[in-house]
Amino acid sequence: MLPLSYRYRGSAIQVLASRHADGELMGQTIRRLGFGHVRGSSTRGGARAIRGLVKKLEEGFDLGITIDGPTGPRFEAKAGPLEIAKISGSLVVPATTSSSSRWVFKSWDAFELPKPFARVAVRFGTPVAVPSHADPDTVEACRVELQTTLREITKRNDNEFGHT
Repeated sequence: MLPLSYRYRGSAIQVLASRHADGELMGQTIRRLGFGHVRGSSTRGGARAIRGLVKKLEEGFDLGITIDGPTGPRFEAKAGPLEIAKISGSLVVPATTSSSSRWVFKSWDAFELPKPFARVAVRFGTPVAVPSHADPDTVEACRVELQTTLREITKRNDNEFGHT
């Protein structure tokens, strides 16, 4: 997450931030990097957040959303980004990073922080489109496709640096 935030700083990408206190801290941090944010989560204000994010897309902004949600499990895609794509007609573009040297936090998402002077690789997967008329089974198939793609590109990125 941090390498992507650094790479795209100042781009006015809109990011989903939790309504909890940690979301406010994240909101302050991402504003300093030149991002906007919409508050909400899958557990608090989810429908409002989806409406806010769709509005940002309609205004011409790109979005940045961690697809495994605020509590995981890691790499398990949630339906929210796909619902946003379905409503807005936008694509979901999976992205991941890996670094040659990093610290890995003991958290549910195994948050990674590149060490100073590490080489960082950013990899994007094939965009996922969700038809506006998609039924729940189609949305689920898109969710699995997104999840599978993210896992594959993360594995390729990690393998590039000898990580497992």
